[in-house]
Amino acid sequence: MANPSKAKGTKAEVAVERYLKSLGLDAVRRPLRGVEDEGDVWCGEWALEVKAAQTYRTPEWWTESIREAAIAEKRPLLVVKPRGVADPAKYWAICDLRTFAKYVLL
Repeated sequence: MANPSKAKGTKAEVAVERYLKSLGLDAVRRPLRGVEDEGDVWCGEWALEVKAAQTYRTPEWWTESIREAAIAEKRPLLVVKPRGVADPAKYWAICDLRTFAKYVLL
């Protein structure tokens, strides 16, 4: 892959998919669809937006997660690979409190 940033993102997406599958979950990487993108990985009712970057743009990424999950008619979740972390079990799963309360607590 010629674009190193894209290669990093693809590697993180594959790691997330494999990790979720290792837990017995039905996870699948989604193809890119441009403006109609539906998240990077689907797992049940969730559309995961996976990011692996040198600088964190969490508010922007969360907005992207919400938009893409809405297109997919799924629940949004942002998954961020922290710098220096290889184990996908230690990636961060991020959402706003409203999403957490609505889909996890209630």
